[in-house]
Amino acid sequence: MKILRFAAVIVILLAATVQVSAYNISEDWRWKVSSFGKAAKRGDPIKVSWQILPDTLKNREYTSNNINAFLESKFKEKFVDMCRFMFGRISAVSGLDCVELVTPKNAKQKADIRIIGRDLNGMNACSDMPQKGGTLIQMSTVIGAKWDHGGWINVTMHEMAHSVGLAHDRIFESPSSKDPQLNASIVALCNGGGPQFDDIYALQRLYGDKYERNGGNDTLKTATDLGNITSASKSLGSDIADSLLVKPNTSDFIGIDGANDVDFFKFHLSSKSIVSLSVTPKGPSYEFILEGEKDRIKFDAIKQSDLFFEIYDSLGTRLFHVNRQGMGKAETLSIDLAAGDYFVKVAGSKDNNQMYRLDVSAMMIP
Repeated sequence: MKILRFAAVIVILLAATVQVSAYNISEDWRWKVSSFGKAAKRGDPIKVSWQILPDTLKNREYTSNNINAFLESKFKEKFVDMCRFMFGRISAVSGLDCVELVTPKNAKQKADIRIIGRDLNGMNACSDMPQKGGTLIQMSTVIGAKWDHGGWINVTMHEMAHSVGLAHDRIFESPSSKDPQLNASIVALCNGGGPQFDDIYALQRLYGDKYERNGGNDTLKTATDLGNITSASKSLGSDIADSLLVKPNTSDFIGIDGANDVDFFKFHLSSKSIVSLSVTPKGPSYEFILEGEKDRIKFDAIKQSDLFFEIYDSLGTRLFHVNRQGMGKAETLSIDLAAGDYFVKVAGSKDNNQMYRLDVSAMMIP
């Protein structure tokens, strides 16, 4: 089996010039089969296991692993705690559910993503891309001796992104930017930021958003329940901003991952109400260069697919189809509805990932 491995060779500032991004992804670079099951097509959610291998495990594949003792000695903190946070951030913003393998059933059981630390002969770190049988992340405990706590978080997060299918490119925050930016890498990642906008965009393109798990919300029967909105309001996608920067305590990111994806949401009215709905495309605009290329590519996150939405009653009868605006603009509707259950279907016209914000509110009619 050919192993595709990405290595970080330059000092930690490599992360400031080369970033894993939304647009350097491939159908071949995603988890299709894991120890938990299969993801048949792009956009399908999947669960994967991860594990920091014990320092005591010595064999041909893990020669001289010493990452646990090394980091506890250096930071007085268990490396597993760092990894729990970082894999937790990936899970919080996408359909990829990363689960720690705490107690293997036997000596032969291995996690899908395995992490070790050792002398890498001049490299910072390296990681395989997703592959059947397991992916290995290797961190240098020699060069890493010079890194501070933020450096370890930054480089480890970078390699984790490779292990779930993201490759390199360079991000420019504006056309006037001469130097590529890292979406806050050295700042946000070192402060525990985790995946930034383009990383989340890529993860959702590969695995869908978090609502795709546990059967997804692609049908009326599996619709995400917004609850009773009588004299109330509900919003989803509220953490998607116009900035590349994503704060570490945010997780409300939703989107259509392509032409074959639809999102259904259910809401209840306990009395006749005026209902207002809006679906607004969200995200920043920026430029990027794919690894190995020279030309900048412009990207506008709100103009990836022309969104529309539909309203259905409890019997599944379509009541309204709303598609009045063009690409990048919000679709809105205000209507009178009787008491009962209703469904909102959100979809897009193009086979692109389109993040959005959904707002639903109701005012009771006396």
